[in-house]
Amino acid sequence: MRMARWLTLFALLISASSAAAQEYFYDNGLFVGLGAQATFYERGKGINYGFPHFCVVTPICDPQIFGFSATHLDDVAPSPTLKLGYKLNDDDAVTVKGDWASFSVSRHLTAPDSTGFVSIPVDGSNGLFINPGRGAPTNIGIDWESDVLNTAFEYQRRVTHGDNAGIFGLLGFKFHYESQNFDAKATNVTLPGNIVADSYHELLRQFLFGPYGGLKLSLKPDKESKWTFNVGGNAGWYFQNAYFKGHNKFFNQGPFKRTDHSRDGTLFAGANVDLIYAINKNWFVDVGYEFNWINALASIWNTPKSPSNTTPFTPSRLIHSQLLTHAPGVKLVYKFN
Repeated sequence: MRMARWLTLFALLISASSAAAQEYFYDNGLFVGLGAQATFYERGKGINYGFPHFCVVTPICDPQIFGFSATHLDDVAPSPTLKLGYKLNDDDAVTVKGDWASFSVSRHLTAPDSTGFVSIPVDGSNGLFINPGRGAPTNIGIDWESDVLNTAFEYQRRVTHGDNAGIFGLLGFKFHYESQNFDAKATNVTLPGNIVADSYHELLRQFLFGPYGGLKLSLKPDKESKWTFNVGGNAGWYFQNAYFKGHNKFFNQGPFKRTDHSRDGTLFAGANVDLIYAINKNWFVDVGYEFNWINALASIWNTPKSPSNTTPFTPSRLIHSQLLTHAPGVKLVYKFN
């Protein structure tokens, strides 16, 4: 109730100057915007490859040597953006928007001859230990790739009026798709024929979909200004369908599969700011920044336990991980006559 009173007071203050302001400067009708943004992607969990202790023979490893840290799934990628909408009148508008980005992370690691290397078994058994003392290190290459598509359908309704400002209520539906691929290869030059000692692949296909609601504040310096400033936020609930598959080429020949149907869903939220300049009555430049947060979505993950730990555990499995994205960008908007 206290929050509702503050919002009501805020709305009265901005609408004190009366009569209708417009979110955009153009008339009612169809508009389309094309642009690009830099999307910064930050995953809460990383992907482990190997175990934390390469050597499990205590007399040889004293003190015990720790293995590789997890591969952190943080990257930045250019993203094309699209916005297509229709302004019905001064109070109502509908918009479809979307963006796409492709991320990748690569690492090159070395397990020294003094420690050896342990492969990951995809189904929890029959992993390979490349013993130390072969006279050469084990070279490891790690590659992670992800394609991400976001779309949203949004209805906007004006809830206050003013010459220079207005508040808009937002209702919409978002869809988030991600396709991840993780590959790792380990090579020890002393093995017969210099063959690959371990070749590992995992994939994750994920669908998130759900409704959201929010508010947006639109401001102009004065009634005739060519500039408009927008700031808004939204929150919603994603439902999830995810599919995971892991395969080790030389060990555990059959693929290991898991699904994640999180019908209880996960919370997501976002915020954005935009500065719009009207070149003329048909063309507009929109410069902005968008932040998005997903509380718990499916993620590839490998156990960090050592082979000497015999407690039942699946080395490759799905866990839930937080996702943050930051996206500054620019769009060119055209309003059809």
